[in-house]
Amino acid sequence: MLPPPSAFDTSFAGDTLDLRLTITNGALVSTRFANQSRPSQSGVTPLFLLRVPVLPVDKEIAANGDNPRPRYPQAMRDKGIAGEVRAEFLVRADGTVDPGSTRFLKATSIEFADAIASVLPQMRFFPLEVAGCKVASLTQMPFVFGMNR
Repeated sequence: MLPPPSAFDTSFAGDTLDLRLTITNGALVSTRFANQSRPSQSGVTPLFLLRVPVLPVDKEIAANGDNPRPRYPQAMRDKGIAGEVRAEFLVRADGTVDPGSTRFLKATSIEFADAIASVLPQMRFFPLEVAGCKVASLTQMPFVFGMNR
């Protein structure tokens, strides 16, 4: 969790992100306006506008050096096949991986993806830190299987 709003400097002059939620009649409506005032459009019902500060990242996600290594699939090793997997997963604020969040964006073969899927729940990370707080965040990581490894 991030610190409560009272913990932030009220004179915050950094970047902000505007989030707008509207209900439309099915027509596509541009969310980019030349000025900050909202244009009047029929069939558009504004629900809320939320401006949130974009806080600086203190520390990026980093893998713990003691993490278990994925096992090279024996069938692939026997055939001399190298491989690569790019996985996307959620690293929780405590540094553990949420296994239900794992997606494979790229995999040379299902055997390599299975090897990553079996070891990822045991891996630990130093989580992302924003404004001095550890936060859960989605990350992507490449895993390379080479015959010289």
